[in-house]
Amino acid sequence: MAITVGPEKIPGPKTQNSGLILPAPQVFSGNWDDNAHRWIERFQRHVQSLKTKLNDDELMDYAQSFYKGRATIWHQSAAVLYESWDLYVSAFLVEFNPEKLRVFAKSKLNEVNLYKRDLLQSYAVITKVFRVLNVEDIDSRVNFLFKKLRKDHRELMIQLGIMTVHQIMDFLHSRQEKDKLYSRAVVENRVDRRDKGNKFDKQIQCYNCRNLGHMTKNCPYQ
Repeated sequence: MAITVGPEKIPGPKTQNSGLILPAPQVFSGNWDDNAHRWIERFQRHVQSLKTKLNDDELMDYAQSFYKGRATIWHQSAAVLYESWDLYVSAFLVEFNPEKLRVFAKSKLNEVNLYKRDLLQSYAVITKVFRVLNVEDIDSRVNFLFKKLRKDHRELMIQLGIMTVHQIMDFLHSRQEKDKLYSRAVVENRVDRRDKGNKFDKQIQCYNCRNLGHMTKNCPYQ
Protein backbone atom coordinates (compact mmCIF):
# COMPACT_ATOMS: atom_id res chain seq x y z
CA MET A 1 0.00 0.00 0.00
CA ALA A 2 1.10 3.59 -0.46
CA ILE A 3 0.52 6.40 1.99
CA THR A 4 -0.41 9.66 0.31
CA VAL A 5 0.37 12.96 2.01
CA GLY A 6 -0.29 15.93 -0.26
CA PRO A 7 1.79 15.51 -3.42
CA GLU A 8 4.19 13.07 -1.75
CA LYS A 9 3.86 9.33 -1.39
CA ILE A 10 5.53 7.39 1.36
CA PRO A 11 5.68 3.66 0.68
CA GLY A 12 3.87 1.60 3.27
CA PRO A 13 5.34 -1.42 5.03
CA LYS A 14 6.11 -4.46 2.88
CA THR A 15 6.18 -8.07 3.95
CA GLN A 16 9.22 -9.18 1.97
CA ASN A 17 12.75 -8.55 3.20
CA SER A 18 16.28 -9.75 2.56
CA GLY A 19 16.72 -11.16 6.07
CA LEU A 20 18.48 -8.04 7.32
CA ILE A 21 16.59 -6.09 9.97
CA LEU A 22 17.31 -2.40 9.58
CA PRO A 23 18.01 -0.33 12.70
CA ALA A 24 14.97 1.10 14.44
CA PRO A 25 14.57 4.89 14.34
CA GLN A 26 15.54 7.05 17.26
CA VAL A 27 13.01 8.29 19.78
CA PHE A 28 10.60 10.83 18.30
CA SER A 29 9.38 13.63 20.57
CA GLY A 30 7.66 15.91 18.10
CA ASN A 31 9.88 18.78 19.15
CA TRP A 32 10.89 21.67 16.92
CA ASP A 33 14.12 19.94 15.89
CA ASP A 34 12.54 16.57 14.98
CA ASN A 35 12.08 15.81 11.29
CA ALA A 36 8.76 13.95 11.01
CA HIS A 37 9.16 13.00 7.33
CA ARG A 38 12.61 11.56 7.86
CA TRP A 39 11.53 9.73 11.00
CA ILE A 40 8.43 8.07 9.47
CA GLU A 41 10.40 7.03 6.38
CA ARG A 42 13.03 5.38 8.55
CA PHE A 43 10.33 3.71 10.62
CA GLN A 44 8.69 2.37 7.45
CA ARG A 45 11.98 0.92 6.21
CA HIS A 46 12.59 -0.65 9.60
CA VAL A 47 9.13 -2.23 9.60
CA GLN A 48 9.63 -3.51 6.06
CA SER A 49 12.72 -5.39 7.20
CA LEU A 50 10.93 -7.20 10.03
CA LYS A 51 10.11 -10.87 9.56
CA THR A 52 6.72 -10.45 11.20
CA LYS A 53 3.92 -8.74 9.31
CA LEU A 54 2.14 -6.15 11.47
CA ASN A 55 -1.46 -5.11 11.04
CA ASP A 56 -2.55 -1.48 11.32
CA ASP A 57 -3.20 -1.54 15.07
CA GLU A 58 0.14 -3.23 15.70
CA LEU A 59 1.92 -0.68 13.53
CA MET A 60 0.44 2.18 15.55
CA ASP A 61 1.35 0.53 18.84
CA TYR A 62 4.85 -0.20 17.61
CA ALA A 63 5.34 3.36 16.41
CA GLN A 64 4.14 4.64 19.77
CA SER A 65 6.90 2.66 21.51
CA PHE A 66 9.39 5.13 19.99
CA TYR A 67 7.48 8.23 21.09
CA LYS A 68 7.88 10.52 24.04
CA GLY A 69 6.68 13.97 25.03
CA ARG A 70 4.32 15.65 22.56
CA ALA A 71 4.32 12.65 20.25
CA THR A 72 3.06 10.35 23.02
CA ILE A 73 0.26 12.75 23.90
CA TRP A 74 -0.73 13.05 20.23
CA HIS A 75 -0.77 9.27 19.79
CA GLN A 76 -3.25 8.76 22.62
CA SER A 77 -5.92 10.54 20.58
CA ALA A 78 -4.71 9.57 17.12
CA ALA A 79 -4.81 5.84 17.83
CA VAL A 80 -8.52 6.19 18.61
CA LEU A 81 -9.42 8.57 15.79
CA TYR A 82 -7.63 6.81 12.92
CA GLU A 83 -8.41 3.17 12.22
CA SER A 84 -5.99 2.69 9.32
CA TRP A 85 -2.24 3.11 9.21
CA ASP A 86 -2.53 5.32 6.11
CA LEU A 87 -4.74 7.85 7.90
CA TYR A 88 -2.59 7.66 11.01
CA VAL A 89 0.59 8.52 9.08
CA SER A 90 -1.16 11.33 7.20
CA ALA A 91 -2.30 12.84 10.50
CA PHE A 92 1.18 12.34 11.95
CA LEU A 93 2.77 14.35 9.15
CA VAL A 94 0.16 17.09 9.45
CA GLU A 95 0.56 17.36 13.22
CA PHE A 96 4.35 17.51 13.06
CA ASN A 97 4.52 19.47 9.84
CA PRO A 98 7.83 21.33 9.38
CA GLU A 99 5.98 24.61 8.85
CA LYS A 100 4.31 24.27 12.22
CA LEU A 101 7.60 23.37 13.89
CA ARG A 102 9.26 26.45 12.44
CA VAL A 103 7.11 28.54 14.76
CA PHE A 104 8.57 26.67 17.74
CA ALA A 105 12.06 26.95 16.24
CA LYS A 106 11.76 30.73 15.97
CA SER A 107 10.73 31.00 19.61
CA LYS A 108 13.66 28.78 20.55
CA LEU A 109 15.96 31.05 18.59
CA ASN A 110 14.71 34.09 20.49
CA GLU A 111 15.48 32.34 23.78
CA VAL A 112 19.13 31.72 22.90
CA ASN A 113 21.56 33.48 25.22
CA LEU A 114 25.22 33.17 24.30
CA TYR A 115 26.35 34.09 27.81
CA LYS A 116 24.09 32.12 30.17
CA ARG A 117 24.84 28.54 29.19
CA ASP A 118 27.64 26.41 27.79
CA LEU A 119 28.74 27.97 24.52
CA LEU A 120 28.91 24.67 22.64
CA GLN A 121 25.37 23.81 23.72
CA SER A 122 24.15 27.20 22.54
CA TYR A 123 25.92 26.74 19.22
CA ALA A 124 24.35 23.30 18.79
CA VAL A 125 20.87 24.75 19.41
CA ILE A 126 21.50 27.62 16.99
CA THR A 127 22.74 25.23 14.30
CA LYS A 128 19.63 23.05 14.66
CA VAL A 129 17.35 26.07 14.48
CA PHE A 130 19.08 27.37 11.36
CA ARG A 131 18.60 23.94 9.79
CA VAL A 132 14.90 23.81 10.66
CA LEU A 133 14.34 27.36 9.40
CA ASN A 134 16.45 26.71 6.28
CA VAL A 135 18.71 29.65 7.12
CA GLU A 136 21.65 28.86 4.86
CA ASP A 137 22.77 32.38 4.02
CA ILE A 138 25.97 33.18 5.94
CA ASP A 139 25.14 36.87 6.32
CA SER A 140 21.76 36.05 7.86
CA ARG A 141 23.39 33.75 10.39
CA VAL A 142 26.03 36.33 11.26
CA ASN A 143 23.43 39.09 11.63
CA PHE A 144 21.46 36.96 14.05
CA LEU A 145 24.52 36.21 16.18
CA PHE A 146 25.52 39.87 16.21
CA LYS A 147 22.12 40.74 17.70
CA LYS A 148 22.79 38.27 20.51
CA LEU A 149 26.18 39.77 21.41
CA ARG A 150 26.97 42.25 24.13
CA LYS A 151 27.52 45.73 22.77
CA ASP A 152 31.21 45.83 23.71
CA HIS A 153 31.82 42.44 22.11
CA ARG A 154 29.96 43.45 18.97
CA GLU A 155 31.96 46.65 18.59
CA LEU A 156 35.24 44.83 19.22
CA MET A 157 34.42 42.16 16.63
CA ILE A 158 33.67 44.82 14.04
CA GLN A 159 37.02 46.45 14.77
CA LEU A 160 38.78 43.09 14.45
CA GLY A 161 36.99 42.28 11.20
CA ILE A 162 35.25 39.21 12.58
CA MET A 163 32.51 38.45 10.07
CA THR A 164 31.86 34.68 10.03
CA VAL A 165 29.97 32.37 12.38
CA HIS A 166 33.08 30.36 13.23
CA GLN A 167 35.07 33.51 13.97
CA ILE A 168 32.31 34.78 16.26
CA MET A 169 32.14 31.49 18.16
CA ASP A 170 35.95 31.31 18.42
CA PHE A 171 36.01 34.84 19.82
CA LEU A 172 33.33 34.03 22.40
CA HIS A 173 35.06 30.80 23.33
CA SER A 174 38.39 32.56 23.90
CA ARG A 175 36.64 35.20 26.02
CA GLN A 176 34.88 32.51 28.00
CA GLU A 177 38.18 30.76 28.69
CA LYS A 178 39.78 34.04 29.78
CA ASP A 179 36.88 34.70 32.14
CA LYS A 180 37.32 31.24 33.64
CA LEU A 181 41.04 31.84 34.15
CA TYR A 182 40.33 35.24 35.71
CA SER A 183 37.73 33.78 38.06
CA ARG A 184 40.13 31.02 39.06
CA ALA A 185 42.89 33.57 39.69
CA VAL A 186 40.56 35.66 41.87
CA VAL A 187 39.64 32.61 43.95
CA GLU A 188 43.27 31.55 44.31
CA ASN A 189 44.23 35.09 45.32
CA ARG A 190 41.55 35.13 48.00
CA VAL A 191 42.72 31.77 49.33
CA ASP A 192 46.33 32.98 49.33
CA ARG A 193 45.41 36.15 51.20
CA ARG A 194 43.39 34.14 53.69
CA ASP A 195 46.28 31.74 54.27
CA LYS A 196 48.67 34.64 54.75
CA GLY A 197 46.22 36.22 57.17
CA ASN A 198 45.98 33.00 59.16
CA LYS A 199 49.76 32.76 59.25
CA PHE A 200 49.98 36.35 60.50
CA ASP A 201 47.36 35.67 63.17
CA LYS A 202 49.40 32.75 64.47
CA GLN A 203 52.40 35.05 64.93
CA ILE A 204 50.49 37.60 67.05
CA GLN A 205 51.49 37.54 70.73
CA CYS A 206 49.14 38.49 73.53
CA TYR A 207 50.61 41.01 76.01
CA ASN A 208 48.43 39.61 78.78
CA CYS A 209 49.16 35.86 78.72
CA ARG A 210 52.16 35.97 76.37
CA ASN A 211 50.65 33.21 74.22
CA LEU A 212 50.59 33.35 70.43
CA GLY A 213 47.54 33.45 68.19
CA HIS A 214 45.39 36.20 69.67
CA MET A 215 45.47 39.84 70.68
CA THR A 216 45.20 41.15 74.24
CA LYS A 217 41.60 42.33 73.78
CA ASN A 218 40.63 38.77 72.80
CA CYS A 219 42.63 37.05 75.54
CA PRO A 220 40.66 34.23 77.18
CA TYR A 221 42.65 34.64 80.42
CA GLN A 222 41.54 38.20 81.24
